[in-house]
Amino acid sequence: VEPKSIVGKGDALSEIKEEIATVEKQIQLHQIAAIGRAAPFIERALDVMARIDVIFARAAFGLTLNGIIPTVGCDGIVNIQSFVHPVLALDHNEKSPVVPIDLMLDSGSRSLIISGPNGGGKTLALKSFGVACMLTKIGLPIPTNGRTKANKEARLDFFRDVLCEVGDQQNVAGGESTLMARLNHMSSVIQRVSTGTSTYPLILIDELGGGTDPDAGSAIARAVLEKMMECPTASIVATTHSPQLKALSIEDDRFQCASVLLERSAAQDNKRGFKRPTFRLQYGIIGDSYALGAASRCEPALPDDVISRAAELMAGNDEENADLFRAMMLSLEREQETSEAATLEAKILVDETLQCRRATVALAQAYEEQFTRLENRLEEIYQDLKSDTSRSVFDIVGDSLSEIRHVRKRVLTQKELLAQRGLKMISANYQLKEGESVVIVQEGMWDGESARITMKDNLDANEIAVIPVLDEWGWASGDGCDAIQDEVLILKRSEVALWDYPDVDDPWGNGNMDVAPITRSVSDSRSNLLNTLSKLSTPSRREQRTAPATGQKESNSAKFTSSRERKAASAATKKEKQRAKKKGKKKTKMYLTNKPKS
Repeated sequence: VEPKSIVGKGDALSEIKEEIATVEKQIQLHQIAAIGRAAPFIERALDVMARIDVIFARAAFGLTLNGIIPTVGCDGIVNIQSFVHPVLALDHNEKSPVVPIDLMLDSGSRSLIISGPNGGGKTLALKSFGVACMLTKIGLPIPTNGRTKANKEARLDFFRDVLCEVGDQQNVAGGESTLMARLNHMSSVIQRVSTGTSTYPLILIDELGGGTDPDAGSAIARAVLEKMMECPTASIVATTHSPQLKALSIEDDRFQCASVLLERSAAQDNKRGFKRPTFRLQYGIIGDSYALGAASRCEPALPDDVISRAAELMAGNDEENADLFRAMMLSLEREQETSEAATLEAKILVDETLQCRRATVALAQAYEEQFTRLENRLEEIYQDLKSDTSRSVFDIVGDSLSEIRHVRKRVLTQKELLAQRGLKMISANYQLKEGESVVIVQEGMWDGESARITMKDNLDANEIAVIPVLDEWGWASGDGCDAIQDEVLILKRSEVALWDYPDVDDPWGNGNMDVAPITRSVSDSRSNLLNTLSKLSTPSRREQRTAPATGQKESNSAKFTSSRERKAASAATKKEKQRAKKKGKKKTKMYLTNKPKS
């Protein structure tokens, strides 16, 4: 029995608990109502987060597998250099690197027939075309080995459908054999292509012409290919061992051929002497199947007598023709490899030549600017000599050289300061364009602000007109800059600078200023210099000695015929003063030594 002394406290506790439960329920209902009101915004935020997550996942996929972003068109063109299958790229290790292949289809030959040895990678190359197309459709970068520069021109056009016939599609329950299952599937593909149900399709067919008598299978396969090629937007990639289909590229320009290659010579650890596949895809050649070589690589290995017996059965009247065909194919492969090596060397040579040309042009422009500055300075010296008769020619030249050195040092210091801010100076012959973005480096309220170039009349050659760039609030980015919209500032060329962006296509850094080269040669500039120098009328030594003294400065300058003589005379005077000073000190010391003591 509950004591009477705690009955009131128990009732109070029960009331408090009921009140707490009521408040909790009210809070929950309030939160549920708030979530319900914000449900559309929450769903939209989840969608945005999911899209951002997908974007970052695509970027991570591309960075991990050296992915590239190809150009996409609608002409059925595929040009991907050094493609790496993503499944193999994720499972590879340093001991067994993945062999990249080139994926190529052009608008002129929209069908590719791949041949070559069994186990050489034909089906993998076929699937690579489909994988690359699907990656492009979903917006994923194309994996490569990351070692080629040709991927700057990578292109993979859009294919709306990727239709595949790969593997054994026999159906025991449906009563379809291997051949019938393949024919039914290819018939459905032909129907979709012919009726226009599938636009811009990429058709992938593996082991075309197999599953029946070789002659009949080759005839059916060729008829199927020709029917599919009637669709102007269809592209086909097929693998085959049929000699009739291998030679199709020679008879029909709409078809091109490619082959997976074998090693040039058998490896030392290969006891049976058969060549192993390199898994490289070579375009423009037809490859043999090399069935005995594939049989020798079985695991567990076939007995040697089985391989020998198969070779004996293959020997016959046609063996000589087969050997001749293999020799011709081997010679063609070697010629193809030699031509590829020569093409690569030629590309490297062209790149080096272009770099040397850019360097030569930049050096010529630098010399041209130097000659222009010298010409202008010499012209100023000539005008000074004509107007001022009180000064010596050599004094004016010496002062001018000192001024040039001072200006050059100041310009170099300004260039270094701008480089620390990620900017670069505007050269004298750089042509600014309307609307071009610049940065103001003038000391004051506009220092560091962005501006755009505007064209104004009646400006000096060293002046430019700029309009400060304002943000969306109508103010400049600097504190306290009470800017007015479209205010035009007249500045000197040295008071603005350009952003120093790195240029990937121009590693020598010569083409980033878009300089219009001056069409004057070095010899022309040298002749202008000589003409300017010839205008200087330098007085002879006799004229300088006999000239009337118009002042102390003029008489002192007339003693010397060059600044070198003046410096030498000044140094000799200093030495004489030092000698006289030493003699005076010596006499004083002797006097103090011989002075009698008092």
